[in-house]
Amino acid sequence: MSLIWYGLWTGAAYSFLRVFSNPAEVPIIRIALPGGLLLIFLYWQVVPLMLATTGSSLDLRKLRAYPIPDGQLFSIEVLLRVTAGVEMVLVLMGMTIGAC
Repeated sequence: MSLIWYGLWTGAAYSFLRVFSNPAEVPIIRIALPGGLLLIFLYWQVVPLMLATTGSSLDLRKLRAYPIPDGQLFSIEVLLRVTAGVEMVLVLMGMTIGAC
């Protein structure tokens, strides 16, 4: 299922790469880019909240019983947060590579 999900987002990133690499599309990009970036921002804000409400984030109170240093707990939490927004990183990479 993950392969299909990330495959769709990779396809979206590739389509953005194609649009952003075409100089004839600049007027369309100027119109669509601000709204698209707003949607990406909202996605990055909403998805981690949804994952936190479903229990996908760390509950530090339960982890106190284990001898894990605080620095490692922070690293694990950061990894959880980064993996929640991989889709938008793919899309932004497609836009960036296409614009170069």
